[in-house]
Amino acid sequence: MRVAMPFVALALAIYVSVGRGEETGIADLPFEVLSGGRITGLLISPPQLRLARDEIALRTMWAEPPKVPSRYYPGSIPSVDFGHWMVVAFVGGSHYRITQVIARPDKVTLHISHQVAGRDCVVVDAPQEYIIAKIPWTEKPIDFEIETAVRDCL
Repeated sequence: MRVAMPFVALALAIYVSVGRGEETGIADLPFEVLSGGRITGLLISPPQLRLARDEIALRTMWAEPPKVPSRYYPGSIPSVDFGHWMVVAFVGGSHYRITQVIARPDKVTLHISHQVAGRDCVVVDAPQEYIIAKIPWTEKPIDFEIETAVRDCL
């Protein structure tokens, strides 16, 4: 049952892709941001991706310092149906957001947008941030690609 929902979502996405004439095996996956915020007093570099494919892994991730300390996550641990979903946590840097989740035949990739200050900008504070999201459950490797967007200040 654990693989049924993501498998159905992936199969449907591939079917739709092929139906549109795209025979690449690449498909958008649904995702939902569960939580996000700032981490003060902790430098995480380079950014990290943490995965939780079951309740135990989520509880461990939530409580494991110093990479993802629980005292920085607001509220309680989110409720996730691990029969259909898994949790990813992107941690580190500032001004990041998940824009897309792409399934390929060999892996799943989170596309992350990173907005950076451009010319003539004064950066006062650049706290570390985290994004916690759920994506369809998969056994495939999961990675991320960061797409940088420069915002000029003048």
